Parts: sequence; C-alpha cells; structure tokens
Amino acid sequence: MKEYYQRNKQEIKEYQQRPEVKAKAKEYSQIPEVKAKRKEYRKEKYGSDIDFKLKTILRSRLNLALRRYLRSMSNKKYPDNKQKADAEYKKLAKKRPKFESATKLIGCSIPKLMEHLEKQFKPGMSWDNWSPKG
Repeated sequence: MKEYYQRNKQEIKEYQQRPEVKAKAKEYSQIPEVKAKRKEYRKEKYGSDIDFKLKTILRSRLNLALRRYLRSMSNKKYPDNKQKADAEYKKLAKKRPKFESATKLIGCSIPKLMEHLEKQFKPGMSWDNWSPKG
C-alpha cells in the first residue's frame, strides 16, 4: 500500500480534493460509531504516545493564541461596539488560512522540542509525570 501511495501521490491528492469525495468523507466522519472509534483512538494514543500528546497540545495552544490575537484586533477596531467587534472577529477568523504546521511555526522537530524541554526539567520531573495529576 505504501508503495502504491508513493507512486501515485499526486493523483490521490487530486482525487481527495474533488467536492464529491470531500462530501462523502465528511458524511462518513459524522457517523456516531466512527466518531466514537476516532475519539477512543485519540484518547489511547494521547495517553501512550508522548509525540502525539505534545503535538496535540502545541497545536491547541497555537490555535488559542491566534484566536485571542484576532479577538484583540477586533476589539481594538471597535472598542465601544461589541456587536461590530464580534462580526469583525468572525470575518477575520473565517479568512484565516492554515498558515503552517505547528512544528514549522516553532522552528524545530518534536524530538528537538522534547530535548529542549527536558533541559528545563526540575529534579523529579519526567515525561511520565508531566500532567498536573502526575
């Protein structure tokens, strides 16, 4: 399967971009059993794969920071009119493209980031106990 994908990457990407294929994929992803299976997979992977957990948190924090930035820009433009500020925020958020991947934005790979973070660990800290619950 990997060999087939490598040989036909471009055709596969073009196929996946077709509106009818996108619609079918979206419809499939909304099936409750599929959602539940995906949620369980992510929960399991989040608990067992440090790379996955770090990438998930990184993406989430970057997205939150960007949304806060857009919100502050909207509020600055219309400081006395919450309705206009909300409308401006929605307009900006809709236009916001996906700029880069989170790893490109931080400027290093996940293993390099982990290495950097490990240097910041205090005595007793490890990847096994990095949540507030331990």
